[in-house]
Amino acid sequence: MKSFNLTEARQVLCPMVGYQNAHYCPDVNETTSEKSKGRSTPLPPLLLPRGVGMTIDISTGKITLPALELTYTDGTEKLWTDSYSKQSFIVPNEVLLTNVSTDENKPKVSIFKTEVDLVNVWTRNADGGYWTGGEFGLAKTALNVYTDFFTENQATSISQNPFSLYILTMISANSPSSLVLNKYAKAAIDALPQDYDEEIYKSFMDIWGTHIAVSTKIGGMKEQQATLKNCIWSSPYFTGGISIDEIKKYLTEDLLSQTPCDSYYSSRRKLAIDHLVGGNIEIQDIELWKQTIALDPALLKVLKYIPWYDAISDINIKKNLRKAMTTRINASNIARMSEIDQITAQRTGLLERSAQYGVRTNYYGSDKPAYEIGDKITLRDIRQCPDGLSRIDLEKYCNTGKNVTACSLAYANFEWTTTWDVPLCYERNRTTGSFRTVARRIAGEILSESEGKFRNYDINGPWIESGCSWLKIPCKGDGRGITDAFICAGCIPTTDREKFFFSCPCPTYEMDERLRPYCK
Repeated sequence: MKSFNLTEARQVLCPMVGYQNAHYCPDVNETTSEKSKGRSTPLPPLLLPRGVGMTIDISTGKITLPALELTYTDGTEKLWTDSYSKQSFIVPNEVLLTNVSTDENKPKVSIFKTEVDLVNVWTRNADGGYWTGGEFGLAKTALNVYTDFFTENQATSISQNPFSLYILTMISANSPSSLVLNKYAKAAIDALPQDYDEEIYKSFMDIWGTHIAVSTKIGGMKEQQATLKNCIWSSPYFTGGISIDEIKKYLTEDLLSQTPCDSYYSSRRKLAIDHLVGGNIEIQDIELWKQTIALDPALLKVLKYIPWYDAISDINIKKNLRKAMTTRINASNIARMSEIDQITAQRTGLLERSAQYGVRTNYYGSDKPAYEIGDKITLRDIRQCPDGLSRIDLEKYCNTGKNVTACSLAYANFEWTTTWDVPLCYERNRTTGSFRTVARRIAGEILSESEGKFRNYDINGPWIESGCSWLKIPCKGDGRGITDAFICAGCIPTTDREKFFFSCPCPTYEMDERLRPYCK
């Protein structure tokens, strides 16, 4: 945009409150983390950090330049005093400040089992008319999210413990046409052409976003993001596991620096992010840190925003802004869905997977079953081993190399014959890429002995993402006595010394000595 001096606008309108601190300026110092030192003696009243009236691009979550005029009046009627630091601030005339009760500052833990779950946070933000801060602030690409947190059979969690100070609301928030633009935003609007020009309107939104924030929550936050082995959840398909509620409880204890006394949990989660947002982030003592938040707060949440076109009276400009915004958001959503499709294709169509098969036998008598764990194998991908292959192709391409007890039938030349073993095979799910154990024509049933009519059955184990897909062999006898067969992936097949007991526990991360669990 050449209709106004961007450098001058930044000098006048910045700094403002961003996702990390109150010295944010878009495209200038987006990640700088200056220190805000606590003071034993408060300064004279300061201008309240600019925390409302800025703009936001909801296609990315980026905070852009302030659009609304804020004015200040000397006097005590528009003062707010921070209860932690005792510092007073002058509240803008156009803004209503509401204190946040400490009861509202409660830890929140969100667990995401797939990259789609996490990416959907930004879609829900946009659809809900609000925007969340911290690691939820800037929308990340699905490919980046997948690469950083979901490869190698992982999930992720984001835990936030907010210390909200106040809510800022434009007095005219419910009457957008009454909002007063600052001179730089007004000049940018006045420069927009009456005839729609996609490039010009795109340039406007690059600088001024798609929406205006008219109500915000300001303060500080303790935040953590962890990666989790995706076999940490309680499941019947592998040994161990803990419930979602237990995991959330332990993640909350981590957030509150109360490392939980559960080695199963702590060895299967790894902290990727552990930081403070707002205030002097180098202060370790939380109570001392709280005293620094008011001087350098962060944007915790945009509670309400309005689209640019609602603040404009010119009919043609309103129409053009609506079109430009819709085009921008749709393009972002299409790009995000395209990335998700790429990831889905990678998960289901391209990835081979390491696995291990095994069987349970009754060589030692039915009261002493024994387990035999076979060789490690590579499960071929969905292109080679999709569900629905013919028996011949399945046994040719998707065979573990192990035969299991069978009792399938055939009738030829007035003679019944029995097949006593069949290959242990597997299939990959066309949609999810999960796997299951398969044995084709493993058991037979005579329908009419005199007429030579019979039917043979296939049996399949459950579809598994991580764990063991297990078959109960329906046949008895023949001396080999295989009663069960299984294929395991994403866990570690293990037997005791006598091979009487089997387990397949979830693998662990390398332990971080700083995060050793302790018992209270």
